[in-house]
Amino acid sequence: MENYSLYTEERKISWHEIDLRQHLRPYDFMNMAQAIATVHASLLKFGYDELIKDDDVWVLSRIKVRFLKYPKWRDNIILRTWHKGTTVSIMGLRDFDVLNDKGETLIAATSSWLIMNLETRRIARQDSMEICRDAFSQARLVDALGKPCEKIREPKGKKYISVHKVLYSDVDFNMHANNAKYIQWIMDCMDMEFLKTYSVKEFQLNYINESKLGDEIKIYEGTAGIPSDLSESNPEATEMFSRYFDGESNGKKIFQSIITFIKA
Repeated sequence: MENYSLYTEERKISWHEIDLRQHLRPYDFMNMAQAIATVHASLLKFGYDELIKDDDVWVLSRIKVRFLKYPKWRDNIILRTWHKGTTVSIMGLRDFDVLNDKGETLIAATSSWLIMNLETRRIARQDSMEICRDAFSQARLVDALGKPCEKIREPKGKKYISVHKVLYSDVDFNMHANNAKYIQWIMDCMDMEFLKTYSVKEFQLNYINESKLGDEIKIYEGTAGIPSDLSESNPEATEMFSRYFDGESNGKKIFQSIITFIKA
C-alpha cells in the first residue's frame, strides 16, 4: 500500500460557500471535510466500497471545528486530513486542518466516526473494524486540536427556539439527514442582526440518533461555558461566549452542540 498517512487537496473558496461577510460558512466546511474524508478512506482501502460489501457505512459521531481565521471568497486553501486509528470504544479518529497559501493554519478540526450497518441501523461491533487493520499502520498520530471531542452536558433551563422538518434536501444516500445539515439548521435559527455582529469561533456537534425524511426536529437553546482549551491563555477569551443547542424528535435526543461566538 502506498503511503497515504496525510491526504491533501488544494482548492479555491467559491461564491456559494460564503456568508454575508464573504467568509467560509461552517456548513460548507463540513461538506469539504466529509468529501475529503471519503476520498482518503477509499485510498486507505476502508472506504465506502469496502464497507458496503457488508452493508456497513461510516457515520460521523462527533466533530469539533475551530476557526483560527476565516477563509474568504476566492482564497486559495490547502485542505488536509489524516486518520489516527481507533479508540477502545470502536470510534475511528480523524483530524483535519485548512491552511492558506502561506502555510498558516486557518481551521483545525477533530472528529470521531462509527461504522453503522444499513440493514439493522445499529453500530457495528469491534470485529467489524478488521477491514481497517492494514490501514492503521498509516495512522498519523498528530492532533489538530489539543483535546478530542467529549460528551456534552445538557444545561438546565434550556428553551425551545425552532422546529425543522427533515426535507428531501437534507437526506443523503444513507437515508438519513446528512451530518453537515445540523449546523445549518442551528445557524438558520439565529437572528440576522446577531449574525452581523458575531461569528462562530468554534463549534462541536455530537450526533446521538439519526434523523430521517419527515422527522420534525425541535431545537432548543441554553447557556454554556467557553471550552477550557479555547479560553486558556487566549487573549480573545473576554470577547467570546458559548451557547448550547440540541434537537429532539419523538422523545429522542438527536444531536447536541456547543457553539462559541466572537464579535466579528
